[in-house]
Amino acid sequence: MRKWMVLSIGTVLFATAGAVYGAPEDDSAASLASNSTTLPNNYPFSNESGRASSFSTQGDIEKTGAFFEKLGNNDRTCETCHTPSDGWGLSTRTIRDAFRRTGGVDPLFEFDGHNCPEDDLSTVDARRAASSLMLSKALLRFAKALPETREYDIIAADGLKCTTSDLNQLFYVYRKTLAATNFQNVSSVLWDGRGGNGQTGLRQVANGAVFQHSERVGGDIREDQKDHIVNLGNSLSSAQSWDVSAKSLSAQGALGGAVNLSTLPTSGPPGFTIYNAWSSLYGEDATTQARRSIARGQAIFNTRTFAGGQTCTTCHNSQNFGNNLNGAFFATGVASKENRARELPLYTVANRSTGAIVKVTDLGRGIESGKWEDIGKFKPPMLRSLASRPPYFHDGSAATLSDVVSFYNRRFSIGLSYQDGQDLANFLKAL
Repeated sequence: MRKWMVLSIGTVLFATAGAVYGAPEDDSAASLASNSTTLPNNYPFSNESGRASSFSTQGDIEKTGAFFEKLGNNDRTCETCHTPSDGWGLSTRTIRDAFRRTGGVDPLFEFDGHNCPEDDLSTVDARRAASSLMLSKALLRFAKALPETREYDIIAADGLKCTTSDLNQLFYVYRKTLAATNFQNVSSVLWDGRGGNGQTGLRQVANGAVFQHSERVGGDIREDQKDHIVNLGNSLSSAQSWDVSAKSLSAQGALGGAVNLSTLPTSGPPGFTIYNAWSSLYGEDATTQARRSIARGQAIFNTRTFAGGQTCTTCHNSQNFGNNLNGAFFATGVASKENRARELPLYTVANRSTGAIVKVTDLGRGIESGKWEDIGKFKPPMLRSLASRPPYFHDGSAATLSDVVSFYNRRFSIGLSYQDGQDLANFLKAL
């Protein structure tokens, strides 16, 4: 099999107010996202793959209400980590631009934007080191404790670790934020299922995130504030609309783009149908060839079998959205010792009954359930507007979508050819 060619996939530019520490490239769309009081509906934001946008059933988005307000004791809002120009997620380009502009004092780098609570923040260089995981992989720090009724114990931690006297009562994992959009058929809300499922889960997560990331103390946020945060996410459909090679993703019968996504049904057989019309195109010009590649990638996603008959749709089974409708969690091996990014801590976990040992960078669903079988399992994220928010996986370990495809090709021995891999990556970029 030919070795993978690494493709450079989607990053975006986002402006953050503050002193300038190095002059990033100007981008009027990004400036609008951060500074304007109104976000025009379906406004196109650029990324390295083309352009993406978000269509809201509410029309133009007035940047008022709880999502855009400071609800805790630091300067963050929901928008701080769920930026419109990043498909309501967070990319490393956004983070690095914010650091350059502010010398590392942007709200992104408050509190859990640092690797450890005790890190030195006295100089720009110290703040850069303290936020290295945020800058390199878009990771926030999450404080965790294991449930009392559990089937295992953490018995050791290697590598990066923060001061803690009992790893079972306090330890840290590092995760990317999930996109606050395309909530129409959401099941499990967070990577490890904390907060519950569906619309009720969204309300719980909206409330809990203010305590987790904005250092709120005291009572819950108001019900109308929860309503605003959840309703905004429910109103949004976010997707790639323009590809640098395939051009318009709604041309010649295709159904790409945010407006089309807002009209697609939220239930149906697993898989994607949005590029069916491009599978029968003819022509040798570059645009047609790019469109045919995307259609081939869609077919690979839907039908290529591996690991005993599974397809990509086994985990990403929500038609044309690509999240998981069943609230299921899967161990793909991203958190395993073998795939560990050296910057992350490695936890040694021992089964209380059998003495079996496993080493992982993040216990995933097992943190919430306490079950040995859930260690290293995570929810499959929604796949639309992927090009807006690199890097990928819960730990930001895949820099590009080609890296994602390459990882799964190795992990599950899918047997993708060089062309297959390009086609599948091109399809993911076009979502």
